[in-house]
Amino acid sequence: MWVNHHNLFLHVKTVNHKILYTNIFLLFWATLLPATTAWFGSDIYSSTAAWLYAVNVIVYNISFSMVRNEVLKINDRLKHLYITEIASLILNIVALFIVFFWPPFIMISLLMDILLWSIQPVVRHKG
Repeated sequence: MWVNHHNLFLHVKTVNHKILYTNIFLLFWATLLPATTAWFGSDIYSSTAAWLYAVNVIVYNISFSMVRNEVLKINDRLKHLYITEIASLILNIVALFIVFFWPPFIMISLLMDILLWSIQPVVRHKG
């Protein structure tokens, strides 16, 4: 999460108010992740905790997309992130529904999300 955020802002030459405010929105949702993670970690079979964690991750995904869109208005060299974001969002929405039936699935989806974002830089350099 922080590596992708850092990599995004490495390419930013100019920052405007929209970037600042969407980034604050993103960071707000990021600050909630430890709380939702801790709650889910205390009972991995709690569908409520797993669902709340999944919602937190989805809103974080959407927030990151909003920041990226604002950054792209200034620097268009980062369009490769769009595909990764869409795939990540779809994965997390699917997980949101599965956790109602099997809450520990959120851990599997988290690992899949990590793998998706980890291979993204390799895919980017091939194109």
